[in-house]
Amino acid sequence: MGASGVIFLTGAIGLEHISNNCDSIFETKCTQFGLFGLSSLEETFEMISICLFNYATLKLFTGNYDHISIQIKRQNN
Repeated sequence: MGASGVIFLTGAIGLEHISNNCDSIFETKCTQFGLFGLSSLEETFEMISICLFNYATLKLFTGNYDHISIQIKRQNN
């Protein structure tokens, strides 16, 4: 789940920052196709991270996760 968070933040914050400041970062006038490519890559990172998060959550809830085991025991009174 941590990997999905890193991927999401990379896309949402990192690529958003690059696309918003494209002219000053690359020191040239960014074309419309370049900005379209950066925006598409940003959205792709975000969608992949959400898919990965959903997959990891599903594995966790079904008990097929190898690294985390959750057991809830009821106390007898």
